[in-house]
Amino acid sequence: MYHRVADRPFDPWRLAVAPDRFEEHMEVVRRHFRPISLSALADGLERGVVPTRAVAVTFDDGYKDNLYAGKPVLERHEIPGTVFVTSGYVDSGRSFWWDELERITFAPRRPTDGRLHIEELDADWSLPSDELYLALWEQLHLLTAAQRLETMGRIAETAGVSSDDDPNTMTESELHRLADGGLVEIGAHTVTHPSLIGLPRASQLEEIRESRLHLEALLGRPVASFCFPHGKFSDESVSCVVEGGYAQSCISNPGVVRRGVSRFELPRLRTINWYGDVFAWELAKFFRRDD
Repeated sequence: MYHRVADRPFDPWRLAVAPDRFEEHMEVVRRHFRPISLSALADGLERGVVPTRAVAVTFDDGYKDNLYAGKPVLERHEIPGTVFVTSGYVDSGRSFWWDELERITFAPRRPTDGRLHIEELDADWSLPSDELYLALWEQLHLLTAAQRLETMGRIAETAGVSSDDDPNTMTESELHRLADGGLVEIGAHTVTHPSLIGLPRASQLEEIRESRLHLEALLGRPVASFCFPHGKFSDESVSCVVEGGYAQSCISNPGVVRRGVSRFELPRLRTINWYGDVFAWELAKFFRRDD
């Protein structure tokens, strides 16, 4: 499970793997394991014929660096990948809200005294940037997408930070380029990236199904795979994925895919910015641990 292929000076959730280290990771996968597509993994699981040491590579969210830094590496090593795209951000002209929050809180000219009061949002501007970021994130992620968008605009205005002219999300054209060639499968990751377990079933189903329909309309091809934002899901969420028309889905819990695992709860190993030799050790240890 990857997210970003990028160098990041501040990475509180450890989502980024530097491009040179991602190259090392894929060299390890190609040399020591058997890379297959996510769909092939799920189908093989159903038939009971998953190859030994098979590895499927996935990316969450839909960052444009998956196209510019990730896809060329996959192509060089002929490794298939699946990118789970948050459909509401495609062609939005906005970065993901948690990254926009980082840009605001780390801005060199943001206020450094007094408190920020916006409706129920409250924070001390004088906090160090990393602490301010986490304090605001804890409050913002509980809001609805519409509330969060409005609130983020007001935070940026209060901080005196201009709009982002280089968003890290994809345009429709970039999404097409990522999918071109068939090596990279596009999966869905909801419309707005909510925590699904905090929503009523009808809202979960809407987020899950509409994401697929939106991406299919953009790409003109089926979207068969899904993964759960924030790694949070329930039995109800899984039933919505089935009803939403998907063939398989991924979770964020670590575990080896083996007989008896549901194709709608495929576990994944989260990777971080390891050097290649550390990645090789961690992956080998992961397989041994779960034998």
